[in-house]
Amino acid sequence: MSLNLYSESALMTELGQRLREHRLRRNMLQKELAQKAGISVSALKKLENDGKVTLENFMKVVFALRLEREMMNLFTPRR
Repeated sequence: MSLNLYSESALMTELGQRLREHRLRRNMLQKELAQKAGISVSALKKLENDGKVTLENFMKVVFALRLEREMMNLFTPRR
């Protein structure tokens, strides 16, 4: 899928949906991931549905899903 996003809101929604896909591939319930990440289920639902979450909670979910390496590759300087 190509990232032809035109707004911050669309990008946040897309990232939330991608995290949901990772959770589902691991056969995790929202309750399980929220507990592992140390956030509320409602915060996780907001993240997965529309990307509305604090950066801190976003990163907690990233780490709970063990996606920190992917995050480190996002903004690597070009040489």
